[in-house]
Amino acid sequence: MRKKMVKTATGLAGLFLGVTLASAAALPGSGWFTSASIQNIDPSAATNVSLTAYGGSTTYNSATFSLPAGKSVVFFPGHGSQTNDISSGFVDTSPTLPGGFTGGMVVSSAPAAVAAIAQVANNQVYPDVGTPGGEAAEQYRGSGATTSTILYPTVKNDYSGKTTLLAVQAASNNVNYTATITDNAGGTHTKTGAITADNSILLGPSDFSPAMAASCSGDANTVACIGSVNITATGGNIAGAIMEYQTGVTPAILVQSTAMFTTSDAGSTVNCPSFKNAFNSTQQRTTGITVQNTGSATATVNLTLTGAQGPATGHTYTSSISIPAGASRTFSPFSNNIGNFPAASQGSAQLTASGGSLIANVNEQNFGTTPVKATTYSCSSAAVATNKIAFPQVKKNYGDPSVGTQATTGLSIQNVDTSAANLSAVYACNTGTFTVPFNLPVGQSYTFFQPSQVPDNSLCAATVTSTGGKIIGVAQETTDFSPGIKLLNTKNYEGINE
Repeated sequence: MRKKMVKTATGLAGLFLGVTLASAAALPGSGWFTSASIQNIDPSAATNVSLTAYGGSTTYNSATFSLPAGKSVVFFPGHGSQTNDISSGFVDTSPTLPGGFTGGMVVSSAPAAVAAIAQVANNQVYPDVGTPGGEAAEQYRGSGATTSTILYPTVKNDYSGKTTLLAVQAASNNVNYTATITDNAGGTHTKTGAITADNSILLGPSDFSPAMAASCSGDANTVACIGSVNITATGGNIAGAIMEYQTGVTPAILVQSTAMFTTSDAGSTVNCPSFKNAFNSTQQRTTGITVQNTGSATATVNLTLTGAQGPATGHTYTSSISIPAGASRTFSPFSNNIGNFPAASQGSAQLTASGGSLIANVNEQNFGTTPVKATTYSCSSAAVATNKIAFPQVKKNYGDPSVGTQATTGLSIQNVDTSAANLSAVYACNTGTFTVPFNLPVGQSYTFFQPSQVPDNSLCAATVTSTGGKIIGVAQETTDFSPGIKLLNTKNYEGINE
């Protein structure tokens, strides 16, 4: 039996309220819920899958269902699909999760492995799920809890109006944990506690001691209300995810989330499949890369940006920064340290450390639209790259434009190897199965976006395979190309390398 941790609280309206007795942290407003997409990554055989949600001493289970080869299914709380018939494309637990539920979820499969992502949101999909005016939504990947230490480069305490929450889930054992934030002014802040097996907790910057500075702006590389975090457990393994939101905005119109890193995710070379500077004349999508030095000594970190679209196409741009041990720093157009990578451009990034080990995440924001949209994903070390990537949820003009849910997913693939990658993207959809080829040169990136082979109104799982160079990838879902309402926040998640 194989297990994946869906690494944060999972529930209906009132998500996270159950942990407020132990933490001051909570996402703003109400209506929060989490769904999940589960993909059978075996290309030729079905696998049996079940879901279990843990909330304190209570468990909620789905029926065990058979998931066909390459296909995916969506867990949606309150949907009511509690049988082993997945013809609707949805599954649910029995009993359904009650309003106010908070906890963690474990996805189990046999004999084949599955890939899973979660989505945290507050948009009103059904009358009893979400909240009126809520437009926040974000996706992040699930994974096996295989380590007792997790890390993340970016923690904010009302920095430029953004605050970070940390969701931490214990695996099969009760654990004690110590969490340490190192802020960018050199201060440290700690929090200790316990987590019951399979359950999760939520921590915010105000839970740490001494208190982290709050409500600041300015240079992200020097202020005290932004930093990095390290969480270590004794007694068992843990998994984690972060959620970043606009401080004090209700109902929330955006949330950013991604999985936290393990120590084995760090490397001397780290790759980020998508980097943007004022990309798209209307949306002005702009990214920054926050890098944490996980080594024991100060490291010089070198950035190489390779252009794929816009004026940067075919060109490379370089920059560097010195990062103390355990600290994090940001490459951003606003810090003027991206090597003159031009506006209106999109490409990929590679980070290398001289005498250090790195993790990194990318934050993206649309500065040209109202409301402003933002999303996050984690970069990958070179060791993570493989010849096959799973994407459990991919859309092409899927949903209802009249209520703002019609969305499309782009898959940005980066060749991080020394030979060309002949790509084959297989979309297994509700409308059929479709194959899209592309030849990707060394060091380049390419985005599969609204391929002509895939019809509109398609909800898919996708698998991208390379014959040749090893690859990594990230998915981005947006409603910005819908003919109808375009308010729902942009969503990213990292492709799952097999």
